[in-house]
Amino acid sequence: MSSTRFEGEIIVSAIDKREYRHITLPNKLQALLVHDPKTEKSSACCDVLVGALSDPKEAQGLAHFLEHMLFMGTEKYPVENAYSAYLNSHGGFSNAYTSQENTVYYFDVQNDHIEGALDMFASFFTCPLLSDSSTAREINAVDSENTKNLQSDMWRKFQLFKSLAREDHPLNSFSTGNLETLSKIPASKGLNTRDMVVDFYHKHYSANNMKVVVYAKESLDTLEQWVVQKFSEVPNKDLPRAVFDADPFGPAQVQKYLEVVPIRDVKSMTVSFPIPATEHRYLTKPTSYLGHLLGHESGGSILSALKAKRWANGLSAGSYLSNNDFAAFTLTIELSDEGVNHVDEIAACVFAYVGMLQRAGPQEWVWNELKETGDMNFRFLNQVEPSTYATNLANGMHTYNIPHTVCGSHLQFQCDLAEIAEFLTYFRPDNSIITVSHRGFTGKTTLKEKYYGTEHNKLDYSSTQVKLWAESLQLGGEWMDALSLPLPNPFIPTDFALKAADAAAVSVAVPVIIEHQGTTEVKHELLEEAERAPEPAAPAAESTESAEG
Repeated sequence: MSSTRFEGEIIVSAIDKREYRHITLPNKLQALLVHDPKTEKSSACCDVLVGALSDPKEAQGLAHFLEHMLFMGTEKYPVENAYSAYLNSHGGFSNAYTSQENTVYYFDVQNDHIEGALDMFASFFTCPLLSDSSTAREINAVDSENTKNLQSDMWRKFQLFKSLAREDHPLNSFSTGNLETLSKIPASKGLNTRDMVVDFYHKHYSANNMKVVVYAKESLDTLEQWVVQKFSEVPNKDLPRAVFDADPFGPAQVQKYLEVVPIRDVKSMTVSFPIPATEHRYLTKPTSYLGHLLGHESGGSILSALKAKRWANGLSAGSYLSNNDFAAFTLTIELSDEGVNHVDEIAACVFAYVGMLQRAGPQEWVWNELKETGDMNFRFLNQVEPSTYATNLANGMHTYNIPHTVCGSHLQFQCDLAEIAEFLTYFRPDNSIITVSHRGFTGKTTLKEKYYGTEHNKLDYSSTQVKLWAESLQLGGEWMDALSLPLPNPFIPTDFALKAADAAAVSVAVPVIIEHQGTTEVKHELLEEAERAPEPAAPAAESTESAEG
């Protein structure tokens, strides 16, 4: 039984009852409409294909700052924060975020108020004010947001990783922005921040690089009418997709060993590999295969071998950066107290497993298992909040072909063992960066990251490390007997058809009340069909309560 069905031209889960329609407006803006008659909230999202990688060096964080400015009123709705106030008064909310290549705006609202919210939302992209009076205030808002992030190990880790990239690559930048990068530095160069944000908007915001999703109770015809009315005026500049250097980490940027002092009391180790872009490889998903095996937890896995030595408590593996032109893959290992003393051996275990995968070659049966579990999970995919779903769909529209808009991130489409083998060649010691984080480095570091102040050391791999890890990759070393592929999983279901039971063969034990003790305590006994006793009547003078437990 198939896990999917076609909803028009779009592949969806076989049990998804929602209706979908993809449309392209005359200005080349693409929209996906979702009709859900049972939804309790309505939502919309617009994903613009421009982000922090397009920031000018003299105003880092400008794309994020523009995201803030669009909330400060439009020509049609000039009152600052009128949009947010409208949503708040009708049980909704709004949010936005800026990533490396995307700026994403979304909201949800009570069903009866979706059209009004959508009209205000569309004006972000047709007639924003970007007023001078809002500029200083929103720079301070961005600065406050950055201050909040300074204590986040996630943000600190990401910024430190980006700072390792080539200095001339846009990845090596500060994407959030603060008072220094958005006000003081531009002013020192004779630049006006408001003029820069207006120029950025007109230079990068175009209908042809926007994807819109509307999720509501209304019919697809009604949703289409609204989108055509409200988004057709978005200017189309026929902008090409921005293209960035595919190699942010050259030979001088890899083979680095970082010792980091975290904010939280955590002990972790990350092995990172720069790899080619994977976004356009969604049909084959080579990193899904590799993440599945490198992150496995069964006998013979990296984690199993490390746990046997009590060096690790957990492990995750997968894409860390995933952009249109470059990517990175990471393994993050949760170290035990003892494990922090064995990081070189732990890295050797990682490289020994990679070497084992290279010698064994990609296995079609492993890919088939991934496909079967992906099909099953997509078939029974849990519904998420409308705003989350709309955001995921809008982002995917930049990557997936129209039929795969809904299923593209979930399903395995094509088995390409040669491509998997090619990607494995990037998992080498001389193409890696290792980061170890724990508070034992406190007071022992010499460097501070520029924007977050992360205390760290940055070292080149030692000759001893290079020799150990190269030998582990080629021969397996001491880990050879501990590592292996997982066994095939015999418990993956593929047939979900309901089968009728033979009623005559089923004997059901029936619970029967046999004694009353007041109104709240009742005893039960399971009796076979032939021993059923009549249920005594409840006391006439007392009420009874029913409770689920």
